[in-house]
Amino acid sequence: MSQSNVMKLERVLDEWSGVLGTGFCLTDSKKLAAAGRSASHEPIEPIAILQPKTVAEVQQVVRIATRHGCPLHPVSGGKNIGYGAACPPGHGMALLDLSRMDRVVEVNSELCYAVIEPGVTQGALSDLLQQQAPTLMMDSTGAPRSASVIGSVLERGHGHTPYGERVLNLIAYDVVLADGRLLSTGFGHYPSAKCRHLYPWGLGPVLHPLFTQSNYGVVVRATVWLLPRPQYSTLYTFSFPNDETAAAAVPVLRQLRLRGIINTPLHLLNDLRFLTMSRRFPFATAKQSTHLDQDELERLRQQHRLAAWSAVGAVHGSRREVRFRIGEIRRALRGYATVRTISLNLVRIFRHSPKLFEMLSGRPHATIEALMRLVRGEPSDTPLQALYWRKRTEGVSETGDPLQDNCGIMWCSPVIPSSEEDFLTLVGITRATCERHLTDANVSLNFTAERAACAIVGLFFDKADPQEFARMKQCQSELYRAYAANGYYPYRAGHRIAAVAPELFHEEDSYWQVCRELKQMFDPQGIISPGRYGITLPSSNLALESEVVAARGSVQFSHRK
Repeated sequence: MSQSNVMKLERVLDEWSGVLGTGFCLTDSKKLAAAGRSASHEPIEPIAILQPKTVAEVQQVVRIATRHGCPLHPVSGGKNIGYGAACPPGHGMALLDLSRMDRVVEVNSELCYAVIEPGVTQGALSDLLQQQAPTLMMDSTGAPRSASVIGSVLERGHGHTPYGERVLNLIAYDVVLADGRLLSTGFGHYPSAKCRHLYPWGLGPVLHPLFTQSNYGVVVRATVWLLPRPQYSTLYTFSFPNDETAAAAVPVLRQLRLRGIINTPLHLLNDLRFLTMSRRFPFATAKQSTHLDQDELERLRQQHRLAAWSAVGAVHGSRREVRFRIGEIRRALRGYATVRTISLNLVRIFRHSPKLFEMLSGRPHATIEALMRLVRGEPSDTPLQALYWRKRTEGVSETGDPLQDNCGIMWCSPVIPSSEEDFLTLVGITRATCERHLTDANVSLNFTAERAACAIVGLFFDKADPQEFARMKQCQSELYRAYAANGYYPYRAGHRIAAVAPELFHEEDSYWQVCRELKQMFDPQGIISPGRYGITLPSSNLALESEVVAARGSVQFSHRK
């Protein structure tokens, strides 16, 4: 390690500290180690953690990084667990932590929108709306309350309300580019525009989608559309005894979506996925410590009154609207499943008698209450329990932080046509692959669109077990290959997906060639999260970039030492 490289890192850290203050340019080894943790792959520590408070500070930090050639990895909150969390996609990067930018700039109750910064969490926005704008609600995901609203949408995550296709309802991005310029999308670049927050497209090419699942800039503000809070909200559930019955009902569900009868995401979970929401793997009684066989799974189904597949959705509106939609869903599914409803009032009544609720309904009260909250735009930490499926009780910390507790989770998220054949193909691939790698097949399908369903396959494991970790990495790679061979590609992935599934990123693919050319245009030095979603500079610059990143890793070690 040359003395000049050490001095170069010292200079860039000094400049960042001058902008942010020493308390917000962090190089403490414990904090760097915590930031580098991931539930899905080996840790990669950043060289520093930068915590700006304002847009101007972000601009200065990015300009300094560009001037010195030091890569930055921006995160809104780092709660993207299972897809990388806050961990950088490569060595030698500084973490640009935007969580201090937590202002709700505006809430407009008349036109139903909020202008927010990336550090605004779903818990904070939900609480604010209940207190100051109770006639409005937001869309919420199954991520924890501490997850960023903007961060989730930029990954194109799904929610649980009529605005569940969340990327369609976040507009008017303010983006800091690699040269420090501030780009406002839509009508935002016209200072007098009255429809900046109301109409997404603006005039000319539509740019804001380019900043989702990419590394072209740093989103520092956006407008999220809100919903009028409905008069009534009712959960509905139904179940199927086997794969074949569930598959046969998929075209029925597709028609209900196309007709607009089902207008919120419908979630279809297999038995194992439902168990993970409220239980732990039965290490004490399982025949094998790795996974459950079919006999054990059948016993658990009987014990907890579970079917092979369970569906849950929500209906909102007036009493008449709710009654009409539920009636149509029941008529369509007659002969396939019995549709039951669970009202908000019923959940509230049994809040102090959860065991009685479970005895009567066959569902854990905490799980149903969390689902009811989600469909009403109120996030919950309850879904985090699934990440502990493979953890023994003694391994859980008081904080309940899955990363601190070394929980392992890898997600595979292929999109399939909403057809009977494709449902059975997906389930068959998943079960066979998971069985080969000695793991449980946790599967859910989210009917967020009218014609396709987004599958979410969870590979839960104990990251403290190196053999289990190695098996899951092999399993995930094999799943990606098998899905792609059948025409199913993921709707989102971890930012190291290019290493996990390189077959998705062919060099001669003109799509990815254009993505790299856009990277060259927006970020000529490849400063912003290089390699994220497989997007790098064109090949002529890759060798130089690799040398810089490798040198940064060495400098980082010398500096901290």
